[in-house]
Amino acid sequence: MVACIVACGLATVCCFVFLGYDNFDLIGHWRICKYALLGIDPFPLIGKHAAIDAVGAIPKGFSTAPWSLVLGSVLYGAMLPIEVAKTYVLLLHGASIAVLAYIVHSRRERWGLQRTDVTIALLLVAVHFSLMYSIRYGNTGGVLCLFLIQAMLVADDHPWLAGVLVAFAMTKPQIAVPICGVMLLNGKFRTIALAAAIDLVSWGCASALTGTSPLGLLSEMGQYGVTSVRQYLGLLSPLRFFHVSPSVILAANVAIGVVFTVVLWLRVRSSSCRFKELMSYVPACAASVFWIYKNGTDFLILCLCAFFFYYLFAHVEQTRGRLTIALLGMLFMETSKVIVGVITYTRGRNLLLVDGSKSAEGLIVMLLTAYLVVRWTKVVREPSCLAESPAQGAVEAS
Repeated sequence: MVACIVACGLATVCCFVFLGYDNFDLIGHWRICKYALLGIDPFPLIGKHAAIDAVGAIPKGFSTAPWSLVLGSVLYGAMLPIEVAKTYVLLLHGASIAVLAYIVHSRRERWGLQRTDVTIALLLVAVHFSLMYSIRYGNTGGVLCLFLIQAMLVADDHPWLAGVLVAFAMTKPQIAVPICGVMLLNGKFRTIALAAAIDLVSWGCASALTGTSPLGLLSEMGQYGVTSVRQYLGLLSPLRFFHVSPSVILAANVAIGVVFTVVLWLRVRSSSCRFKELMSYVPACAASVFWIYKNGTDFLILCLCAFFFYYLFAHVEQTRGRLTIALLGMLFMETSKVIVGVITYTRGRNLLLVDGSKSAEGLIVMLLTAYLVVRWTKVVREPSCLAESPAQGAVEAS
């Protein structure tokens, strides 16, 4: 296990050194939000000349949700000079990890975890490829993944705090929507209601600042933030090279993601497995990386899946085959983007190969998560249930 954690960390560091420090995403999002704060509708400026030289031009291909023009200003430090904002976003990543560490450490005894479990859980965040990717580009995708994990952990005790975290996470709906769906299924209505209220107010503020109606901003987002030819469309993305309409592909991907999430959620909720509440979010975390367009920074949400694979390896499995699957599952959830990244950077002109590798990655995540949920609900029981199943108790005790 130690060797695997070190290998993940070294792979991440090597990729960071090779790619360098860029901040490309930060600059694009900072400019979009800055224009909004200055009272200028940023959507018609995407890919055009700068309206204000001191702010700069918004690169082609950038876009954001209308409510993100305000909330994104907080995430990307649009109220600050760009050089200060770079440091601000870096500190935001560190602060998000520190808060998660506090939550996990403070609840260790309640959850019945060993100190080693907590240490490994935090290391799986720290060495994850997508955390490096998020820091490298100055993208807050990694931060939002951490916000969602924090929200999952505190929603029962602090539903309003969880609502604030989810509201910010909704600045990237492609990550947050599947998790929000499971929160609704789990009855976290106060959390979702507050998150929706914050996003709606932010949307209204963006409309007032820019002088564009709320629906006008939404229309412009679709008009100017158009899908590029190279943009990954989700699990079935390669079908576009066989003349299938992108809208059909996206609809099919969404349907697959929803069915996958709901079926496995039902499996978890009908079981007496340990950590049932948290495990119920795992299918949604996996679905969020293949159900629609995805950025490489957004895969940090899979560190939750990686932790459950670790737990199987460290506390449950005994046979060599099961141990191997658990270890490989953890490794894949941590470093799948390394493999895809190598293909993207070396064969970037072959769009079919790039899309195929991303879709294969999504399919493997899907299959591994299905295995994880089925295996977990079968063999990892709450301590109170072990007396009812002597055979299962022997497995858990091992």
